[in-house]
Amino acid sequence: MCSPPESWPLALIRACERARAPTVFVALALLLGLWPAQAIDRLSLRVAEVSNPAFALQDIQVAFETGSGEAIVSVARLRAGERVLRDLRLRCPRAMLSADGFMCRDASLQFGNQRFPALLDLQINLGSGRAELVASFG
Repeated sequence: MCSPPESWPLALIRACERARAPTVFVALALLLGLWPAQAIDRLSLRVAEVSNPAFALQDIQVAFETGSGEAIVSVARLRAGERVLRDLRLRCPRAMLSADGFMCRDASLQFGNQRFPALLDLQINLGSGRAELVASFG
């Protein structure tokens, strides 16, 4: 019986089903095993500006390392009311990205050379449009 994985192309599955000897299937399996696997190692996103009357973010860059689960969010300029902060960096050692949204645990926040004295948990739900940010001091 010939039963290749479902991820194989349909033409290979049909060739396998038509094979009269199991050696054809074994040969195909060995050849396919030599092809390099393709995966996404890093996802990057760049946004020029996000703004509303209360705040504005400029030059936003997000990098997500799929292997380690680390995410880094950089913002060149943040305006909140009259206050302006530059060179913000959120480093998240434990991030999860899914179709539902983004979750970041134990993140550190830095403004230029100054480090924010807390760990942050951030959760963004794309379905509801809600975001939750929790800071743990100490």
